[in-house]
Amino acid sequence: MWIPASLLLCLSLTACDEMTDLGETVSTPVVMITQTQDTLLVGETVQLTLSVAVSGVEWTSSADSVASVNYRGIVNANDTGVAVITATRPPSVSSCTIYVKEE
Repeated sequence: MWIPASLLLCLSLTACDEMTDLGETVSTPVVMITQTQDTLLVGETVQLTLSVAVSGVEWTSSADSVASVNYRGIVNANDTGVAVITATRPPSVSSCTIYVKEE
């Protein structure tokens, strides 16, 4: 997967500078999920947390049938398998791998 160099740079910092339409530079916080992985049993839930409190974060799952996530980062373990939960708030993208096992 190709990732722009500017995004990689942002992910290594605590904030990124962006230009506004008026030519002003503003600092945008880098959003990262604090957990890189977690293991759940089918039926369990976990609240993923972010490194900074911001609005406008889009949460997605690579496999909703295994682990689904809502708009607040609450993950539901639906079936056995592996799912990658991603939080996106441009220019930041962060992921957490969720392993789901039987009870």
